[in-house]
Amino acid sequence: MSATTVLASVLLPATDRAVYTQAVVAAMVFAAVAWLVRRNRDLLMFVGGLATVTAAAMALRTVH
Repeated sequence: MSATTVLASVLLPATDRAVYTQAVVAAMVFAAVAWLVRRNRDLLMFVGGLATVTAAAMALRTVH
């Protein structure tokens, strides 16, 4: 298995279980980062925006 194949399967999962796992991991990462930057309002808004864009990209993949 090449590095390209592994990267493609991580970024664009083929099974439902992998999609759910990716969503849970993304939520945990964004929650942890938001907690780390909770004192700085600008960074908190930035992290919230990144989380929103990531969730929107996942939703668009679902619709497609």
